Amino acid sequence: MKIEITKGSSPVAEFFSAPLSLEGVAELENLKFVDALLALMKEQGISRVELARRMDIQPSRVTAMLSGQGNFTTQTKVRAAFAVGAKYHHCLAPASKSVRWHAWEASEVHPAFLRAESAAKKEADVTFEIPALSHEDATAAA
Repeated sequence: MKIEITKGSSPVAEFFSAPLSLEGVAELENLKFVDALLALMKEQGISRVELARRMDIQPSRVTAMLSGQGNFTTQTKVRAAFAVGAKYHHCLAPASKSVRWHAWEASEVHPAFLRAESAAKKEADVTFEIPALSHEDATAAA
């Protein structure tokens, strides 16, 4: 059997090569969110009923949400993330830039690279003294 490959256009290739509409981009982002949520649910053994209980919503709403139907509010995404022990992150970046997320445990990061509020509190080794204003300085300031 001989397979002949010809170059040309096809309706399917044209469809996938066209840029997404705004609605298409929004739908893709919702699908990415659902995919990440389902992965966390599977990893932790959380059922749809349990997710609904944790989110304090009806199981039918979870089914609709996980099937990709409907438009998610930020509150819904935050509640769903919280229900699976996760944190919802949202990011805006210039269209010419790409964004890549990387998750890690604080124990995997050298303390020098941790944020000040997440690292152990340190005593300040610098003190600031503000000299009292003299009567002349106070009068001039007024």
